[in-house]
Amino acid sequence: MKFNFNLLQILLSLTFCQSVYAQKNYEPGYIVKANRDTLNGTIEYLNWSKNPEKINFKSAVNGAEKIYGLAELSSFQVHDENYIKAFVEIDDTPNKTGELSTSPIPKSHADTVFLRVLASGPKSLFFLKGEEGREHFYIKNDANYEALTSYRYEFRQDDKSGVVVIDTYKQQLSEYLGDCPAVVGKTALLNYSQAAIMRLFEIYYQKCSVKNSNIVYKADGIKTEFGVIAGLSVTRLNLKGPTAAFIMKGSFPVSRQISGGVFLNLVLPRTQKKVSIYNELFFSSYKVTNHTEKYVSDQDHSYTDLSIGYSYLKLNNMARYTIPLRAVSLFLNAGISNGFALSENNYNKTVTYFYSNQGGVTEGKLIKETRKYEQGILFGIGGMVKKLSFEVRCERGNGMSAYNDLRTGVRRYYALLSYRLK
Repeated sequence: MKFNFNLLQILLSLTFCQSVYAQKNYEPGYIVKANRDTLNGTIEYLNWSKNPEKINFKSAVNGAEKIYGLAELSSFQVHDENYIKAFVEIDDTPNKTGELSTSPIPKSHADTVFLRVLASGPKSLFFLKGEEGREHFYIKNDANYEALTSYRYEFRQDDKSGVVVIDTYKQQLSEYLGDCPAVVGKTALLNYSQAAIMRLFEIYYQKCSVKNSNIVYKADGIKTEFGVIAGLSVTRLNLKGPTAAFIMKGSFPVSRQISGGVFLNLVLPRTQKKVSIYNELFFSSYKVTNHTEKYVSDQDHSYTDLSIGYSYLKLNNMARYTIPLRAVSLFLNAGISNGFALSENNYNKTVTYFYSNQGGVTEGKLIKETRKYEQGILFGIGGMVKKLSFEVRCERGNGMSAYNDLRTGVRRYYALLSYRLK
């Protein structure tokens, strides 16, 4: 049976065409214009990997789309993320090993940007992710935004060299939050990261402030999805190589079996729930047989029965890309499988009738040396409605032969249903 890829190509084409015409991800939000007028509406939320410089806004669901940038806005909020316009100093000092400056004085430039508000109140914290994914943090003193400084430079003198780390941000935070005894001493080992600095502000407002802060942003975490999966597998086994013709004549028929298992899908943060790592603990099996006869005469003939089959417990790991549409989400999977054989059926029986030798039986293993571990690659396409998913999947495995001159190829095609429990 030769696999026809036309259906898969058509499905892939439809998937990408649908994604082009899919609705943009507009969510409720508001903007504050430069003249301080506030407009409620919807904003296209893009899970910005770096702070945006402009946004798409609609005053009504079916209204016209309008682009607003730094010149027109003073702030905006969407998806529980609040951004304000600010004039700040941005550190330009090279931070990658091998590109470090030899100057102890950091380089910076001034610019107007949208800062994401991490905490607001008597003590405020702001975040900027700029070019090359570099992170910057700011605190507010009166009307000024003060950059929390952390940089490295390369020290060279005579035959001595090394890297000097300037962690000014620790002293800045110690002074900024210094009226809180619960914070004192916690900055000495503080990492220059969003999670660490945010935790410091949370402690401040929990322990030392009668006025609650407005923590408007929490760092996204990995979302976990767990469920069960089951369906039909269609398997074809092929033997190739110089010795394949000596083992069998003709080809094996396909094997149809029930497969299934459990899955854990890890949805990555800040990808609009489109990118995830999909993992399965999966049971798959097949058994194929072959019957051949050789007839010369009534006194000289034979027949051979071959059978081979395996049951595998597989660990499947795939990258999944999800395309959300109106009521249905489409997804593409690609990854690897690692299977460990739980049982083996590997049998060869030949009955010979040759004159005086009537009904002589020879039996044993079809493939003498086999391995219990199979590797493969996986490709799949499917759709999801609420908690229920359907997927068509193809797997190509390297089979069980331990010989260099005998290659075993296993192709499996799956039609699978899955149900998300969580």
